[in-house]
Amino acid sequence: MRELPPYPGDLFEHLRAFATLARLVEQRVASAYTRAAQAVSLDVSVLRRRIHALEGYAGSPLLDGHGAGLTLTPAGAHVLTVATRAGALAAELRAGRRERGRLRVACTGAFLSEILPGVLHRLRAEFPDLELQVSRRGSHACRSLLRDGELDVAIVRSEARPVGLSSAFVGKDRFFVAFSRKSALAGRRKLDAARLAKEPLIGYTLPSFTMERVNRVLSPLGATPWIDVQGKAAALAYVAEGLGIAFVSALHSQLPSHRGVVVRDVTALFPPASFWLVWRATALTTWESAFVAEVRRKSATLAS
Repeated sequence: MRELPPYPGDLFEHLRAFATLARLVEQRVASAYTRAAQAVSLDVSVLRRRIHALEGYAGSPLLDGHGAGLTLTPAGAHVLTVATRAGALAAELRAGRRERGRLRVACTGAFLSEILPGVLHRLRAEFPDLELQVSRRGSHACRSLLRDGELDVAIVRSEARPVGLSSAFVGKDRFFVAFSRKSALAGRRKLDAARLAKEPLIGYTLPSFTMERVNRVLSPLGATPWIDVQGKAAALAYVAEGLGIAFVSALHSQLPSHRGVVVRDVTALFPPASFWLVWRATALTTWESAFVAEVRRKSATLAS
């Protein structure tokens, strides 16, 4: 028998994506591609490429029609059967594997203080013997550690969906400028980037995602930090003494506070930032799934 060429991608993940789409098609669900892409945390364009790759490998179209009239072809029904068997085999393999009772989590400072305590409290209540390892890491470090297998799941800040990892969107942050109550800015009802660029800027020791956002807007206008500090608390302390302005981010419009400091929401002036749950493109353990679900639930609760 002629040997088949290797499949151009992750065959199991492509079958899983097709199975999700095919079941929605069988149920006559409207916008099946959009719903399936959301279910497997993919962009619709990526899902379509995966289906196209499967069709090329199978040598036949898997779907026929458009929109609400989308149906499975005979080849599509066959591939769905194969995909179902593959999912069952994967579940069987996992059932026979002794999973370690350990969850290694890393995230940025805002999530570490505002979201994670409640999430981990519920997780420990559900899995009392679970060993938790939690650390504060920057977004770039989180992605690298995940790919190297040194983390199980992370929460990162990114303007777009992270590439090369499985991910789920959990929300956007708000961006604030902080200045002394005695500052001339306190009397201004509207702040713009040009005016902010004229103020002494208190920066954060790099690498800092906050400073990346600030520099992208204010550096072309001539702004340069005159002093760098470690962390939000230190920055606000300098602001309170009238030594300059600082920028801070927070989740779900939770205003940062410090005595003698005024904060104004300037999210509209700076590049947007979103938070994403990320993990390696493998099946999640029971507690990893529980962690992902609880982070999304907690984030949705605070945002409402």
